[in-house]
Amino acid sequence: MNKDEYVRSMKQAIDDSVKENEQIQQFLVWLHKKTASLGSHYQESALRYFYCDVVEGITSDHYTYTSEKATVSVNRKISRMFDSRLDKDLDEARTVGVDLCESEYDGISSIKLHKLIYQAETLPAVDVAFDKDVAIACTQPYTYKFDRGYPKNGYLGRAISLLVRSSDWDFRKQLIYIMNAFPNSYEWGDYLYEKRLEEWRQGLSSCLYRYRNLKLDWQFSDGQKQLLNNYYAANKLLVDCLQESNASPEVQKEIQDTLLLPIVEIERRKNCITKKILLDCPQQSNRSPEVQDTQEALFLPTVEIQKRSSNEVQQQVQHILPLLTDEVAQHKRENEQSSPNLLVKLNFYTTTLFYSSLLIALILYIVFITVFRDYIWTL
Repeated sequence: MNKDEYVRSMKQAIDDSVKENEQIQQFLVWLHKKTASLGSHYQESALRYFYCDVVEGITSDHYTYTSEKATVSVNRKISRMFDSRLDKDLDEARTVGVDLCESEYDGISSIKLHKLIYQAETLPAVDVAFDKDVAIACTQPYTYKFDRGYPKNGYLGRAISLLVRSSDWDFRKQLIYIMNAFPNSYEWGDYLYEKRLEEWRQGLSSCLYRYRNLKLDWQFSDGQKQLLNNYYAANKLLVDCLQESNASPEVQKEIQDTLLLPIVEIERRKNCITKKILLDCPQQSNRSPEVQDTQEALFLPTVEIQKRSSNEVQQQVQHILPLLTDEVAQHKRENEQSSPNLLVKLNFYTTTLFYSSLLIALILYIVFITVFRDYIWTL
């Protein structure tokens, strides 16, 4: 087994490990759709690893402004490895959010305010920065001392400050309402405060899913969490192997582009590659009729392919039947002209049986080819 085959077999085994778990596959489908909706500013697999870190509830970035040591997850490390621009742009966007949030209390010049608003409208990592901050607001633990004044000057407050585009106004209003409904620990007491806080988090999470397709609460079981952790660790091992195995650039790109994808998307991409290979065959003048028919069928619906195949069978049978009928008639005339010899009659019946068998075999062959072609198409 060469190096390309080895890393491909690793990738296949890792994908198969979560293939049968429906909830994890749903999570990977959401992960793919969410990151694909953000545009092409960053490498797709880097974004997928970043959002895996977001969903895990890793709050290492909480320590950025408290000078405490940050703990970086495996998924975040891989994200940085694949696209170093993301971290740089993320820091810039979050700094803009902090400045906009503080401007509401301290006041700044209109020139600086317009500059900040323009940056919030145009920076490529604004949406990613927003999602990261609101995820932390949903998952971080709060203490009574820390809660005072939160969340207006916290993660949620500065995330809302980044919503300056006209398309985000309704969303902004909903978040401001939720922010102002943050429970006060001094009013509710310990037990009721915890209950109200959980309800507040659920309301925030529901709003984020509705407006931004940011689904944070997947309610994985302990077994699914362990399976996901094993899946992440195996993918990290695969990434390390890619760097050290000297696999071909094509295979490295193929594997990197399909990391953390659901099975349905991986299969779809494989089918697209198969179609591209068929379409990249030699030009029409050098193609065999079979290849040309297959290429033309790539863009037809299955019903149309079946209809064409059925028509082809009918046309070919109708073309062959007159030839065989003429052949049998010719034998009959020859036998009538010859002496009524038993041996001649036997030869006639033998010939007739032979051609009838040949016709049946030919029809079965055509039907088999038609069905086989449809079967290839479904693959």
